[in-house]
Amino acid sequence: MKKETNTQFFQVDIPEGIISFLEKKSGVFKNNKTPSYGVNQIVRCLRKSYYEKTKKKRKSSKSLDNLWPTVRGDLLHQMTTAYNWNELDMDFQIPLGDGSVGTVSGRLDMYDWKTKTIIDLKTTKFVRWQIKQGFLPKAEHILQLQCYDTMFSQYMPVENLNIVYADMTDIVTYNVEKRDLSNWIVSRIHGIENSKVSKEIPKGEISGLCKFCKYQTQCSEDGCGITEKPLSIPKPKRSEENHMGN
Repeated sequence: MKKETNTQFFQVDIPEGIISFLEKKSGVFKNNKTPSYGVNQIVRCLRKSYYEKTKKKRKSSKSLDNLWPTVRGDLLHQMTTAYNWNELDMDFQIPLGDGSVGTVSGRLDMYDWKTKTIIDLKTTKFVRWQIKQGFLPKAEHILQLQCYDTMFSQYMPVENLNIVYADMTDIVTYNVEKRDLSNWIVSRIHGIENSKVSKEIPKGEISGLCKFCKYQTQCSEDGCGITEKPLSIPKPKRSEENHMGN
């Protein structure tokens, strides 16, 4: 008589190799030697970035979070191969005043060397509807593209900035004004780094995205942040954040 085995299944941490792959695909870069940031961390609410930078690291924190939904957009992002210059990485060095240097990392989706144009692709849903509602283009997307220009224009010619919003039926492109955000980037990094030293939490930068933020309860309790009653369970993010860039 065949002996039955009592097999148990349980969840374990996601393998490091998979996490590393998804982070790179999502534009997340790690630098353990110096303070490092992704462009998305300085163009959004500084308080949220502060929370992420100061939260205690747990072994279980290596969850997919927004990495998997981001990489799922690969189907649309295959269009980046229309340009030979695509997924270009950059580390932007920031002097922090105490002799140390911070790093801001970014990745360009596409660069058209013929027209000297940086092109950033955002995959989303209901492009036309969002435009009619005034949701697109998003302010943080504009800042993100201007940050890329500031970082990359030191090493290659940049004359135009384009944001491309794409869903399964529509593609809409916006031209973005060029701005040198060097001082602004430095001030944003200093804002977080100084708060980490002084333990004074930055003021919340309130927007419609607060209702989707997982830190909204903590933000409300800390004051000078979210003004509405925080949701016990944040609303799920719409897929307009499903973007393979930083």
